Amino acid sequence: MMARPPALPLIVRATVPERPEPLPAFTATTSPIAAGLPHVVPLGPGLSLGLVAPSGLARYWLTVPKEAVASDSASASEHPLPLRLLLRGNGGALAGIAPLVLGPVRFVGNAAPGLRLRITGWRIHAGSLVGAADFGSFVAFEWTHHGAATARFEAPTARHAVQRRLADGAYPEAAPVVADARLGPGSGRPRGYGRTFADA
Repeated sequence: MMARPPALPLIVRATVPERPEPLPAFTATTSPIAAGLPHVVPLGPGLSLGLVAPSGLARYWLTVPKEAVASDSASASEHPLPLRLLLRGNGGALAGIAPLVLGPVRFVGNAAPGLRLRITGWRIHAGSLVGAADFGSFVAFEWTHHGAATARFEAPTARHAVQRRLADGAYPEAAPVVADARLGPGSGRPRGYGRTFADA
């Protein structure tokens, strides 16, 4: 009799809050998609973020009601729509690509122009994939430039274990260090041309 194979491990999908707390020094942007995809969000002089979808999906979404939701950050799907964000710099040159997924801050682009980007939500209707009308689609994200510093700084603190020992008096005051300025025995060694280290 053959032994039964071990049970497969249970895979739990981690849930992400619909709208996480805003990040300091990041610019929160919610961009309505009123003219379909591709959708371009200007971020500043010579910098933009474009939302695109594979063109091979258009035939299927033409058969679906235009108001149907094709992709929504608030609901998980077994077959998510492979949407991408394209970062473009001066002259429209491609600088980086990021998938449209919820998660932590990611770096987009290896060098300037580059972004630190966190996607906070989206909803894409079928009509936005095949037409240029407003069906209520949108994309929301937070961003800042590569290397941008935060506007708020906090003083560094010691580890909690060290703080407890300091509070309990576990570290006595250190004794002062007394330095001896006298020259050591090596000062009489020759250093060249008839001089010693003591002559310096």
